[in-house]
Amino acid sequence: MKKKYALALAAAAMVGTLAVGGTLAWFTDTETATNVVTMGNVDITLSENGGEDGVIEEDGLKYKDIMPGDKFQKTVTIKNNENDAYVRAVITVSGDEAVMATFEDEKAENDIKFIGLDENAKWTKNEDGSYSTTVYYKNDESNNIMTNGENVVFTVFTDIQIPGEEWDNVFANNSFNIKVDAEAIQAANLTEEDAWKAMTKK
Repeated sequence: MKKKYALALAAAAMVGTLAVGGTLAWFTDTETATNVVTMGNVDITLSENGGEDGVIEEDGLKYKDIMPGDKFQKTVTIKNNENDAYVRAVITVSGDEAVMATFEDEKAENDIKFIGLDENAKWTKNEDGSYSTTVYYKNDESNNIMTNGENVVFTVFTDIQIPGEEWDNVFANNSFNIKVDAEAIQAANLTEEDAWKAMTKK
């Protein structure tokens, strides 16, 4: 009986030893590093100022009772609010047949003048009969990249000049619309050439 009791105690002691042994381990530690990557964005603002002549309505500036020879303010500017970008503006003119015909006659004196716009700007006829030209932001010091700065402003044009005596009674009560679309694409990791190729694919 004593022998059985002694064996039982020995077995219990062994189990206890094994149990204690099972709780022992190498000292370890674990840490996790989470890398947060926040993508940037491109953000531009297109603004226009019609001065005293332009009436601001829901869908843009409106000008009324314009006469041949008149010059009125329509200052269009683009501001870059975020990361460096290549920026351009597409100007589209649409309207009555008489006005649109002036883009085809190749007579400069018949053309609507956009003051501040390159006089050699090429106007392309669109399928709907309107005409468009594209103006690119240029700055030799920044390789034509528009940065985000308080004083960095892209002025597309400042005024519009209506032809004088060349616009006779044929143009009376005619109207035309000027639409400006501002476009921007990131400058990071893109050459200017590749940037505009990428924009035309969208």
